[in-house]
Amino acid sequence: MSGALWDNLDLMTDERMNQKTLYVGASAPETTYAGQLWFDSANNILYERNSDNNAWICKNVIVAVTFDDTSTTKTGTAETEVKYARFIKTVSIPFTTVLVLASLYTNNASGTAYFKVYVDSEVSERLTLSTTSTTETALEGSFSISDLDAGIHTFKIKIYNSNASYTTTHKILEVFIK
Repeated sequence: MSGALWDNLDLMTDERMNQKTLYVGASAPETTYAGQLWFDSANNILYERNSDNNAWICKNVIVAVTFDDTSTTKTGTAETEVKYARFIKTVSIPFTTVLVLASLYTNNASGTAYFKVYVDSEVSERLTLSTTSTTETALEGSFSISDLDAGIHTFKIKIYNSNASYTTTHKILEVFIK
């Protein structure tokens, strides 16, 4: 038996097809191979068998958590929560990474507009984005949620400016988890 590619004269048996192609089923295949792909048709998740052939690895499932296009503004240096989004992390779909896309700008380039993301009741932010642009600017960042337990969690978005008399405006928010 060779690697993942088909060899000349390979017979097309059920076993060879499962080893060399994508297995589709509501439950994992009974016979597994390192590097094998399995599409879990019951949960719409793609898995890959690890190199030791003893576990399934969830492959880059990306789920949109939220989209928001509501403009929010904040004048001053105090962080103020302006948006939030809730999500569920489960044992069977072990999300590990959050990608945030957001627009942000300040009314004066002498000040810096800040956008921070907190999770649940944490006092330290998981992500900080900033700009000195006076026009709406697209920013992006990501952070890990692999340390979170299964359950319901909340992203909290806070904005502020580095100068007490300047205004920060945030409009577009897109949050994806994988």
